[in-house]
Amino acid sequence: MSVPYTPTDWELVSLGDHFEITSSKRVFQRDWRPTGVPFYRARELAILGDRGRVDNELFIDRGMFDRYRKMYGAPSPGDFLVTGVGTLGKTYVVQAGDEFYFKDGNIIWLKASASVDSAFLKQLYRTPFVLDQVFGNSAGSTVGTYTITNANTTVIPLPSKSEQVAIARALADADSLISALESRIVKKQAIKQGVMQQLLGGETRLPGFSGGWREESIGQLCSMRSGAPKRRIESGRYWVVDMGSVTRNSELVVSRRSDDGSDLLRAGELVMPKDDIGGGNIIGRTALIERDHTYVLADHVYALTPRNIDPAFLNLAINSYEVNTSLRSKVTGSAQLGLSRRGVLDQNVVYPRDVVEQRAIAGIVADVNREIDTLRRRLVKTRGIKSGMMQELLTGRTRLPVEEVST
Repeated sequence: MSVPYTPTDWELVSLGDHFEITSSKRVFQRDWRPTGVPFYRARELAILGDRGRVDNELFIDRGMFDRYRKMYGAPSPGDFLVTGVGTLGKTYVVQAGDEFYFKDGNIIWLKASASVDSAFLKQLYRTPFVLDQVFGNSAGSTVGTYTITNANTTVIPLPSKSEQVAIARALADADSLISALESRIVKKQAIKQGVMQQLLGGETRLPGFSGGWREESIGQLCSMRSGAPKRRIESGRYWVVDMGSVTRNSELVVSRRSDDGSDLLRAGELVMPKDDIGGGNIIGRTALIERDHTYVLADHVYALTPRNIDPAFLNLAINSYEVNTSLRSKVTGSAQLGLSRRGVLDQNVVYPRDVVEQRAIAGIVADVNREIDTLRRRLVKTRGIKSGMMQELLTGRTRLPVEEVST
C-alpha cells in the first residue's frame, strides 16, 4: 500500500479505531414485501449513493422494521454505509429523514463517529488510496468482497474534525455543480428528443412552411457503398471510421489512423455501422461527416451519399426512433449481428419537399446539440477541477481555513 503524503498534524488511522463497524440482521427473502419500509441490497445502495435517490422494488413490513430497530438499531443520520459485494466501495451517508433497512453481508455499516465526519469519509472512498485497499482486500476470493474485517483495517488520512468538515463542504460544492450540469444535459437531451419527434414527422411545422411531405426509401435518396479494412498507423494522415466509430447517440468517435486514402469520405456523407458484436445498439445509427479529406471508410460500415435531400436532415431522420427501430428489426445473426444492404436501401423515411425546411429543422436540432456540447465541455472541465481539488485537499497539500467543530 502506497502511503499518501500527509501533513505532520494529520494522522494515518484505521477505521476500526474510530467507528463501530457492523452489518444488519438477517432478513430472509420470504420477508420481502412489495410495499412497506424500503429494503436495500448493494445494487440499490450504489444507486442511492450516486444519485441521491433510488426506485426501490423491495420492502419489509413496518412491524419487522420497528422490531429490528428497537432490538438491533437501524441506520441513523451520519451513519456511513459501503457496499461489500457486487460493485465494491460504493458509499452512502445516511441523511435526516431516511428510513430503510439493508441486506446483511451486502453492505458494511459504520455507525456515526464523533471523530470522523462521514461526508469527509465518503470523499476518501473515491480516492485511489482507499479504493486500492477495498479492492486489494477482496483479491484472492472467488467473488470480490469487502468485509467488516477489511473495513476495520482500512487506513485513512485524518485531519482535525474541523478541517474534515471544511474539506467535505468544499468537495460537496463541486459535486453539486457537477450534478447540476449533468441534470441540465439530461434536460437538454429530452428537449432535443421532443423537438425531433415533433418536427421530423411534420407533427409541428415551423413558421413560414406549409409545403407537402413525401415518403421515399433510403435507396431512392442515397447511393451506398462499403469500405475495406485499413492498416493502422499511429501517425497516419486519415482517421479510420470503423464499426465502433458511431455511438448509440449517433456521434462520430474515432481513435485509429491510417495512411490508406482509399474509400475517402466526403463532407455531407453519412456513415452507418452494419455489424455489431455487442447488443446491436449501434447498428443502423448514422453520423454525419462534416469535413473533407479527414476520414476513410473501413469495413463493417456503410457510407451513404445523399442526393436531393439535406444530409443533416437525413441524418436526423434515420436516427429517429421510428426509423432506427425499423432498421434494427431487420438485423440478423447471433454472435455478430448484421444489417444487410437491402435492409437499409428499402427503409422508408419521410421528409419535407422543401429543402429550405429540411435545413431549418436540422439547424434547430444542431443549435440544441451545440448547447449540449457546451454543457458537456463544462462538465468535463468541472470534473477535472474536482479531481484536482481531491488530490490537493484530501492529502493536505492545500489547506483550508477552518472553524472549530464540537465533537
